Amino acid sequence: MSVYSINNQYLEKFDPFWIGRLLGLKAASAAIALCLWNAFFFTPTSPGLFFMTTLIGIIATESLPAYTKKQQLLLFWKLILMIVAIIIIFGLISYFNFMTLVGVTALTYLLFRVLATNAQTAMVPAIFVMFGMIGLQSGDTDLNSALNSLFFYIEFGLVGSVVILLFPNFRDKTFKSAFLQLLKNDLGLMSEGNFSNNNQTTLGALSFMKAQLPYLNQTYSSLYTNIISYQIFLAKKNSSVLEPSSPLTLALKDLSTAVSEETTLEKSHVKTPIDASIGDDSMHSISNLIDSWNQACKA
Repeated sequence: MSVYSINNQYLEKFDPFWIGRLLGLKAASAAIALCLWNAFFFTPTSPGLFFMTTLIGIIATESLPAYTKKQQLLLFWKLILMIVAIIIIFGLISYFNFMTLVGVTALTYLLFRVLATNAQTAMVPAIFVMFGMIGLQSGDTDLNSALNSLFFYIEFGLVGSVVILLFPNFRDKTFKSAFLQLLKNDLGLMSEGNFSNNNQTTLGALSFMKAQLPYLNQTYSSLYTNIISYQIFLAKKNSSVLEPSSPLTLALKDLSTAVSEETTLEKSHVKTPIDASIGDDSMHSISNLIDSWNQACKA
């Protein structure tokens, strides 16, 4: 079973929304590109810190809000230049040995004071401080070595920029993975006769799908709208309609299979045809959901 599949049962346990695989693939692509560049072109003797800085910038383009290639490049270079500045400043401070502790403490305080507006953003200055502390051991204790390091950071940053530009947009897989988890969870709750939209898995999947919409085309926004309508519809139905043998449940199982295979679903191929026999509102809800899924699949 391919790592690209959204229905990889082993990886699904640890990465249900495919975001870990997205970050892993992008980091692996960047690492390969950096290693190849390091093997054939003029690079520093110990490129570890330069690799780490570039990789963190590349991973951040998928972890922080950046919806276009232009936004990703701007975010990447902002982070790279900020990390480089901190590393160089920490390295230059270390030249004044008796003031190192005072200088590092003061700069660390300022970073957290300015950048750590809440618990979530505190990781940003923490990363800067970590790289700065590494910079204390990098040997950049004079302007010449600092400039040499700066040029190497720019060199590897350009390689990272190429990776960002060429890396495909896999956000559709993250959306589809969340949609698949939602369908599986709904079917599980329906089989137990205990369906509720307040389920944590349901709310988590819906929230995650909504966060992916800015990365995707309009068809996914239409799909998300129909997913919400379908969830509201399920919450209003009585238990008899949601039984495992009900036409609606059988149709949702077919849709779940189509989503897991990332293929369209022809209504004529549904085990129980979608018609008036399951109620007008039922037909309308599931029909719209299948139509919008097919459109997103073809986009």
